Amino acid sequence: MDVPAEGDRSPGRPPPLCPECGEGRILLVARAGRKARFKRVDVEIPAEFAIPTCNRCGAEAMTDEIASALDAVLETAYWATVPQDGRKTAATAALEPREVTGRRRR
Repeated sequence: MDVPAEGDRSPGRPPPLCPECGEGRILLVARAGRKARFKRVDVEIPAEFAIPTCNRCGAEAMTDEIASALDAVLETAYWATVPQDGRKTAATAALEPREVTGRRRR
């Protein structure tokens, strides 16, 4: 998917239409304040990481390439968030699915 950066006014093909709303255009948007769930923890996406986003409805149009790059960025951010001594924090203390099942059977 050939997606221009937000604010790019270079001549050429227009940005692709949004597959969700069908009216907006998909642009690469990099901004602060975004979070993603990664390994059961909300991790902040770096402000400089651009994600293809509709300029009308805000839907994100991920490609495999961008999803892989985002996973790598989130992995780094995740390890900067969790304690290195293995202790669980409020962010990482959610129950594992097997723990939930075990509690229901009691």
